[in-house]
Amino acid sequence: MEDEEDFKDPNERKNQRSSIKREKEAFLLSLVGRFEIKTGCHHKYSAQISFPRNSALFQLKDKLYCCGGERGYLRRLKEFTGQFFSLDYSEQATELAPMQQARSSVSLSGFGGRMIGVGGWNEGALATCEKYSVASNKWEEVGRLKTPREWPGSVVLPNLRAFCFCGFSLSTGYLNSIERAELKCGGDWELLSLIG
Repeated sequence: MEDEEDFKDPNERKNQRSSIKREKEAFLLSLVGRFEIKTGCHHKYSAQISFPRNSALFQLKDKLYCCGGERGYLRRLKEFTGQFFSLDYSEQATELAPMQQARSSVSLSGFGGRMIGVGGWNEGALATCEKYSVASNKWEEVGRLKTPREWPGSVVLPNLRAFCFCGFSLSTGYLNSIERAELKCGGDWELLSLIG
């Protein structure tokens, strides 16, 4: 049985794809907002950033930080960014110093006045990591993961020991490895042995 899509005019299919893309971009923009647990209410932020994207989000003290991202729906057509923003509770978005390497699928975590962006994707899974200082508004590279990965989990403990958990790599699929870095001592990553 032939699919009715096969009989559609090519221009009609193109217009339909453009319409779907516009709807997706509008949907991505509408996700900038907050949810109040006490009241159960959703509030859309009035602040907007330069283009719809997927990006990492992290709360540090009284601000939300948003970094990296991509736009486009096919890997070969994507545009990557290293843009970095803070968003305060008055809903003001402030553009900060960009990451040194544009990336999407990055993990963002931090402690005190520091954050770290771990891994990500830009034409391939990334091993690069960058740390950010709120005081100096500056990113700098800090070590390289032993295994390049996108969408890892990460955490920075109060002693500035960072951990990177799992993630994904096109070459190997989902990862089950964990890496650790001492941010006080240069930030070199080491692969941890899994027990059991």
